[in-house]
Amino acid sequence: MPDTYIIPKLQDDYSVLFWWDYKDSYMPGTIDAHYKDDKYPYIDWAADNFHGQKRSPLSNQDYPLTWEIEAGEANYSGMKIIDQLYVDKKCSAPHTWHSSEMFLNLVQIKK
Repeated sequence: MPDTYIIPKLQDDYSVLFWWDYKDSYMPGTIDAHYKDDKYPYIDWAADNFHGQKRSPLSNQDYPLTWEIEAGEANYSGMKIIDQLYVDKKCSAPHTWHSSEMFLNLVQIKK
């Protein structure tokens, strides 16, 4: 399908999260310095996928391996089915974006 749109060359801190295309239009942003935020760990995993790196840690705990904490639009009351602590801490686990980024990164590791 023809694409007549042009992506401007400008810094966009979130462009590193869009790793599956447009790499030729990429300009480094602040997330490239390793975001390191325990609330949104999938951002680091997405940046690792973009750059082909393995900087993000994989936990050795049983649960949760993936999460998001204090998201702006989340309704955490449903997490009570797992534990009230998740509601109190505003933690959603497991987290599909986080697990997807981890899976993609792990399957690309050369054996």
